[in-house]
Order: sequence, then C-alpha cells, then structure tokens
Amino acid sequence: MRSLNPLANAGDTWGLALVGKNLTDEEATVWGNDVPLGAQGFDLTCFQHIDALRSYLLQAKYRF
Repeated sequence: MRSLNPLANAGDTWGLALVGKNLTDEEATVWGNDVPLGAQGFDLTCFQHIDALRSYLLQAKYRF
C-alpha cells in the first residue's frame, strides 16, 4: 500500500491523505494451498486467495 504524504495544517487539527493499493493492477496470489480431500476424488486440486485489484482511498481527519 502506498500513501502520499498527508496534507495537514500546522497544528495537526485536520489532514487529508490519498492512499493507493496495487497501483500497477497486477493479479497476485496472496495465499494458496492444496485441498486436503485428495483421496475423495479431489486429486491435484488447490485454492488461492488473490489480492484485490487497484484501489484508491481518500482519507480525511479532523480533531476537535
């Protein structure tokens, strides 16, 4: 995850930040494993969790 330097006032009362994740929009596996039921007809079966696609977030804060 990348975060641009937040924009804030001198007293840190308010702030804005732009955050981006997977900015190159790559399809990447986060985690994967075999299916443990190979003997029940699921030979050579596996699963994987794929990272989310490109996303952006605008974050704002205000302290009072």
